[in-house]
Amino acid sequence: MKSEIEGIINCVHRQLDVCPSSYFIRLEKDLQHQYSTGLEEDGILWFQKSKEIWIKFGNRNTNFFFIIQ
Repeated sequence: MKSEIEGIINCVHRQLDVCPSSYFIRLEKDLQHQYSTGLEEDGILWFQKSKEIWIKFGNRNTNFFFIIQ
């Protein structure tokens, strides 16, 4: 999805270089908003995934710090 939006944004940029118009400016703004929203959603997804892994497996380095000698 992100790569598709990146491609469309690049096409819009090329079109704006040739013929600037208010339509393409609005389209670029909307696409940039969709792209940034997608990045935020990806960040949230990976944060949740890391928490899931932490809950499932815990911290595997704990024994290293709490070995009684």
